[in-house]
Amino acid sequence: MEDKIKKILIPLMAVAPLMTSCSANPEDWIVQVKDSSKLYIGGYKTAKEKESTGTYDYCLYLKFENSDTAFSSSSNDLSYDLEIDLNDGYFLSYGQKGDNGDPVFCDIGSFYENFVSNKGGTDIATFFTDGNYISVFSSVGKLDNDRPFVSKKARIGTSGQFVCVSTIESSGEELSYSVAYIYKEKFVFGGNK
Repeated sequence: MEDKIKKILIPLMAVAPLMTSCSANPEDWIVQVKDSSKLYIGGYKTAKEKESTGTYDYCLYLKFENSDTAFSSSSNDLSYDLEIDLNDGYFLSYGQKGDNGDPVFCDIGSFYENFVSNKGGTDIATFFTDGNYISVFSSVGKLDNDRPFVSKKARIGTSGQFVCVSTIESSGEELSYSVAYIYKEKFVFGGNK
């Protein structure tokens, strides 16, 4: 009989510390984690040239670069894998209201998986985990227009975020951007205490 009690107590003693660290509320077992499977890049639809009354489409140009390609913000290479004309009406705003209206965003994760994944992996998270990056530059007016002006390049090295690219005011300007992280819910047994 004593051996039976020991056989029951020993497993219970091993589980007891786990039980005390668990949250009693099952709602605490759903936690938010960064969703690295997603990446949205965008900005404002139009821009104005300094000392001009004209308004031009604001365009972004993305190139999916391998880890062995050195990044240079001042590169004159204007090749790209994806052109995004933010004023074409197709992109979504996600309610991020700004001074110039809502910025709009393109789903880069889906584009990568459907058209570019041979460059680094099967999804956007794997692309970045492998050390690859996205090189992005912008233009006020499309590159094939008579007088577009073009920014320097910026580097994006992670997913799981909205990247809102700032509007440039003159040619050769540094390209800056702000980010907001994307989260998803995940079940964690016992919750995070």
